[in-house]
Amino acid sequence: MATLSSATRSTLRKQLRDFLSRCESSSSSSQGHLPLILYPSPDAFPPRVSGALHISVLDSSFNPPSNAHLALSTLVPPASTSEHPNAHLLLFSATNADKGTGRSGDLKPENRLDLMLLLAKDVEAALKGAGQEANVFVGLVDKPLMGDKSSLIHALLRQHGHTPAVHSEGAHASDGASPARLHYIVGTDTLVRFFEPKYYGGQEGFERVCRQFFEVERTRFLCVKRPASRNSADAEQVKKEEEEVLSRANIRRRVECGDVVVVDVPEAEGISSTRVRKLLQGSQPAEQKRTELKQLVTPSIAEYLLNEQSIWME
Repeated sequence: MATLSSATRSTLRKQLRDFLSRCESSSSSSQGHLPLILYPSPDAFPPRVSGALHISVLDSSFNPPSNAHLALSTLVPPASTSEHPNAHLLLFSATNADKGTGRSGDLKPENRLDLMLLLAKDVEAALKGAGQEANVFVGLVDKPLMGDKSSLIHALLRQHGHTPAVHSEGAHASDGASPARLHYIVGTDTLVRFFEPKYYGGQEGFERVCRQFFEVERTRFLCVKRPASRNSADAEQVKKEEEEVLSRANIRRRVECGDVVVVDVPEAEGISSTRVRKLLQGSQPAEQKRTELKQLVTPSIAEYLLNEQSIWME
């Protein structure tokens, strides 16, 4: 990787393997491990900012990262939202609520880490180019559900004197701690899964998680609308499906009080990790593949994927 020395890359990969090993050996634990910040370094998180700390969290499989991930990482909330992120966390989960530890054909965690580090550099460059604070971090977490992840991130923040932001904008906790709020970037499918009681053992568990997530930790969802299709019939269907999701009682309540903010990210239209994987596994001529790939991912990630083609055959 052009941005990291081989020694640094080796060290980070070892930290990743050690973290995953600890997670595997204690998978029965209900507590989970504190998130591990790998980039730029564990002691760099959380960053020092003026006022409240607002962290956008892009929690993804990064399999691999695409230009859609870049657009989501740098999105600007609507003008009606007074709280804008001044830190950005790219978060990789060791397990997934539906997929477990992964599926056949997925990138190895070491490769995903390499790619997340490249994406972090690209996010930093994009933020600096837009005149924004470039506090970008890469982290690992071992719990699949967002409620647990939010609690673990806040546990890490508390170690550094941050507590969940209270309702009054800019207010501080009574003990003098600095307020912090997480802004979780999700799509409508992920939003629906969060509000499914089956993931929490029933309605009582679901309501308990919601109280902790929204009321105690004050975590907010930035829900990204699906890109409009060029086909008018498809576009109308997508619109109806999104309206149906946002009108569900549990979700509508959170939209109305600002805990769920709907955002539009047109730059992500037509781009997905699945499309990138299919292209790399296809039989197109090398030059055609390179040209198409550079429309889907950043130049540094394209170079890595083309140079490491063997990872798709493992």
